[in-house]
Amino acid sequence: MQWLPVLRHGTAEWRLPLADQTAALLAEAFLAEAPDERLRCIERALGDDPPLALWTLSSTGDLESHPSTVPNLATWLATDGLGVMSWEVETSVHDPPNGPELQRFAELVADSLARAQGQPLDRYLLCLMSNADRWLTSTGPPVTWSQIEAGETCVPLWCARPLSDLGGSWSPAEVDDKWLAEQISCWSTPVPGAGRNLRSLFAKFDRLRSLEKNFAKALESEKLLSLKQFAYGAGHEINNPLVNISTRAQTLLGDERDPERRRKLATINSQAFRAHEMISDLMLFAQPPQLIPQRIDLVQVIQQLADQFAEQANARNVRIRWMAMAEPVVVSADPDQLQVALGAICTNALDAIAHGGTIEIELTTTDEIINHAKFAAIHIRDTGPGIPAEVRRHMFDPFFSGREAGRGIGFGLSKCWRIVTDHGGSIVVDSQFGSGATFTVLLPRAQWTNDEIPDDKRMTKHE
Repeated sequence: MQWLPVLRHGTAEWRLPLADQTAALLAEAFLAEAPDERLRCIERALGDDPPLALWTLSSTGDLESHPSTVPNLATWLATDGLGVMSWEVETSVHDPPNGPELQRFAELVADSLARAQGQPLDRYLLCLMSNADRWLTSTGPPVTWSQIEAGETCVPLWCARPLSDLGGSWSPAEVDDKWLAEQISCWSTPVPGAGRNLRSLFAKFDRLRSLEKNFAKALESEKLLSLKQFAYGAGHEINNPLVNISTRAQTLLGDERDPERRRKLATINSQAFRAHEMISDLMLFAQPPQLIPQRIDLVQVIQQLADQFAEQANARNVRIRWMAMAEPVVVSADPDQLQVALGAICTNALDAIAHGGTIEIELTTTDEIINHAKFAAIHIRDTGPGIPAEVRRHMFDPFFSGREAGRGIGFGLSKCWRIVTDHGGSIVVDSQFGSGATFTVLLPRAQWTNDEIPDDKRMTKHE
């Protein structure tokens, strides 16, 4: 016999018992590979173990979809069990239930099972819990039904009234004494096995779950750290010979009169500078300059972006369209770095279209709160050939190019990703090969102060 994790409401605490038989079933359930097998074990545990049913019911909180039957409650525990069944690091050691406690719990188990025996599925769970006041009183501060109905205990409000009604109207029914004795015996009999180590088992499950949840973030962090170390080590080592190559090429170029040799020397010099720029980009990607955030209006940023690329777009017969909102859309961002990020996406769109097409820029906002902030979305769509799935997986990786060797290799989209994520935002790419691409940059919004609201109205459409 051991204890379930503590239930709390305010300063009150209740510690319900966990039978060895039930612990063994839970261990078997969460070690099972097949979801159906896991669900069967949990249903059996909940249906035969009143304190586990009460603990699980109390752990659900005020859910929109109330698990009012044992199968529903089992489904909830199978899905969210690893997230809620975690034992805290406790400063004091709690011994297993002693003899008088076991006797009291056995009597309560008998009372709970007698109430639920023979009840239909839609009433079984509530009948099993209809003595919840006695269970809580026996495992923590005294509890009355009026406290349960008032939401002053760990029992969720959605089931307080039905439980209260059943608890007040229940009367003893005919119960098979032999069956009841067998159930009590199963509940209280010591069972060796994995159930004895359920607390350690769930702690390991929790660590694995946390590792899986944060693996991508941890991997990205380690990758950036390795990239930073490589950049600063290799950058200095490679830049020195590049400077020598460029200096020698320029010296020879000054004395050279043969056109073909001058062309070759100029190529050597330009390629040395290109390699130097790539090393500089690598160092900037690994450790970009510190952000200098300001409160800026994205409407103005997009206007500047459209003006910046107008000449290049006209030269390629590409039309840039954008529709902005009438009201300012404010973010706290570094305007120079944000222009670099959005410019990289526009450059990528122009390269994808090559000649003749459309780039559409749209600014939208959402009232949905994500990580305590509302977001603005900048959608940049192009009519290019689209992005294959194998390219989308790597398009923000440094030095990756989805085009032929020698074209588009560098840090444009990688720097874009780094700048946007440093601003607390994210980038979403939606594309099907052959039907263009949409890059959506999400940035947390800010608010204008009264003296910052611009007087002029923005254009709603620019083309």
